[in-house]
Amino acid sequence: MSSSTASQPSQSANTHAVASAWADVLVRRGHLHAVLPAPTGQWLVQEGPKSPVLVLPGPEDLLDLAARVQRDENAIRGVSR
Repeated sequence: MSSSTASQPSQSANTHAVASAWADVLVRRGHLHAVLPAPTGQWLVQEGPKSPVLVLPGPEDLLDLAARVQRDENAIRGVSR
């Protein structure tokens, strides 16, 4: 193992960091009311202040949710790829 790979964060840590960044964006832009990582690796998501809390199994699921929000937003605005 080279020293450059030993100092790199794990893929899991990177996925968690990216999911955390997307959680901030989704809340800041009003797509979700609250998103919190749980100590178990799960993510707690609330769509609105009176909505039930949803439990996502992991950061990948939060990234999937962010991708769905992007697709929905692009469809509303008529943006295509």
